[in-house]
Amino acid sequence: MKHWYTIYTKPNAEYKVASFLQNHGIEIFLPEVRIINSSVSKPSPKEIFFPCYIFVNICLETEGLSSLQWLPGVRNIVSFDSEPVMIPDYIINEIRQNIKLIDESGNRNSRESFKSGTSVRIISGPFRDMVGQFDRSTSSEDRVQILLEILGHLNRVQIDVSELEVASVNENINILDSKRPRRTRGRGRFIKAKT
Repeated sequence: MKHWYTIYTKPNAEYKVASFLQNHGIEIFLPEVRIINSSVSKPSPKEIFFPCYIFVNICLETEGLSSLQWLPGVRNIVSFDSEPVMIPDYIINEIRQNIKLIDESGNRNSRESFKSGTSVRIISGPFRDMVGQFDRSTSSEDRVQILLEILGHLNRVQIDVSELEVASVNENINILDSKRPRRTRGRGRFIKAKT
């Protein structure tokens, strides 16, 4: 029986691996999104949404695991305890729907969408639903730095700009003002509380 699996490829080898699999009659899913282009005359190019990952619908009992593992450009099959992880059909369908929504809205965030000090909410990833402040862009094209308060400390975190949105008015916070007040003058000399 066919199931969806995930292939982890070498950098920039996704199209080569996808083409090889399609030529051998294997169903693949390589999520791509349109790049927003200011030029209306040219069709918008696409970029891979999950770099280095391709989903394949295959029956491993008949095809065999080695038929995927030893393809040129493939690093490995995403596995847990050396067993390839099956991806449920509903997850593939959700990814397809989300890609379609992104393409229809044409509204992927860019680094220019945010200014330093803007309150932002993280919409995906390990910091999902946390609110922080936009700090600055990094040298990487799609990465930015934001300030997050984690365990009482202010931390600078690098994140993909597509994982951010502007926080709503009631979520606006000023991280820099939320720092704990100073308690000492240095060398253990306590500041006396004003009465």
